[in-house]
Amino acid sequence: MGSTAGRLALTALVGASGVLHFVAPRGYRSIVPGPLRQWRREIVLYSGVAEVVCAAMLTLPAAR
Repeated sequence: MGSTAGRLALTALVGASGVLHFVAPRGYRSIVPGPLRQWRREIVLYSGVAEVVCAAMLTLPAAR
């Protein structure tokens, strides 16, 4: 078990990163590997959703 403060910090970090995928996607699009460039917009959006979902799950005891 981790500390509450540590879990909250991780939740905030992962959640903020997920939101940044939508607010400022340029940086994330630039790191998509070459072979996947044609889908980089979708990859960035889906990975942003995944990060927000993971952050939400960190708040649920059963999902940790």
